[in-house]
Amino acid sequence: MGKVTNEILFVGATDGSAIFGDIAKNSSLIAGHIFLPLGNKKKGYLHIEERHGKQILNAGFISIVSFVEYVAKNYTVIREGRNSKGEPNGTYLLQVESEHNDTLYIELSQNLNFWVINSGGVFNKNYGRNLKTVWSASEVQKQSRRLLGFRKSNPRPNGSTSNGTISQNRQEQKYVKKS
Repeated sequence: MGKVTNEILFVGATDGSAIFGDIAKNSSLIAGHIFLPLGNKKKGYLHIEERHGKQILNAGFISIVSFVEYVAKNYTVIREGRNSKGEPNGTYLLQVESEHNDTLYIELSQNLNFWVINSGGVFNKNYGRNLKTVWSASEVQKQSRRLLGFRKSNPRPNGSTSNGTISQNRQEQKYVKKS
């Protein structure tokens, strides 16, 4: 029988680390780094790829990783997540509005002293408006909201551009183990 451990396999961010962003101390949530677990069909990178990958790429992002990182670093609203019965379920949505009036979001849940991404996607501008707002950016955030390096229209550092296929982008991902 195999050894059971508490290890989680995390996807690497564009800078080579496993940190996609942070929940700040002033957000009214517990401060901590945001990580993207590899996950499965129900949550994490594999869930986002299967359920929302095409919409993310169609929104102009070069990969799921770049989308998740963009939202995790540039969110302007944090909303309380709800289950199918409309009850709080311990998740939170980080949201930012796109240049096309869409809502870009990632859903987080807490794991000890850090946050993990369960899901994410691109929805219409009213997505989540009926959810309780936990935090809202009333001033300019410290992080840049530029899309440079996150969108297909911008060349990658090596001068190439993504063709937008999920399989190609997935092969380029880096995976980092964290205990």
